[in-house]
Amino acid sequence: MIFMDLFMPELDGYNTTRNIRNISHCKNLPIVALTSNKNKDLIRKWATLGLTAYIAKPSTKQSILKAVEKAKRAIAS
Repeated sequence: MIFMDLFMPELDGYNTTRNIRNISHCKNLPIVALTSNKNKDLIRKWATLGLTAYIAKPSTKQSILKAVEKAKRAIAS
């Protein structure tokens, strides 16, 4: 499972997700986004690449655990 921010130095989460999904053995690897960005269109665009879940910052323990559970279900299916 990968946890990453949408905005990182050098490479954004969108392109990072795209690059990860282009690696054959990472097609189903769960990716959970952490972001303080409230732009739903941008998050939806990112999700089309295969984002498993996202957590809005500031986050809570409950929101993190919910995203992890969603990612675990994605692995199991």
